[in-house]
Amino acid sequence: MSSWTSAPDLGGPACQLARRIGDHVVGIDITPAYVDAARDLAARAGLGDIVHFHACEIRTCRGASGLE
Repeated sequence: MSSWTSAPDLGGPACQLARRIGDHVVGIDITPAYVDAARDLAARAGLGDIVHFHACEIRTCRGASGLE
């Protein structure tokens, strides 16, 4: 089971969700700098292998890794 979240709030909620469910989480945001910050947070939290972030507009993100 994987989950995804929009507007990752710099990664905090996605990392908390990944820890809680113990599975992959995908976050998306339209602002590349926010996605970079979220990726950095996930890596520092040791969750970079299960928490992934993509910079895209939510209506056009279909097909991004982990999004269905």
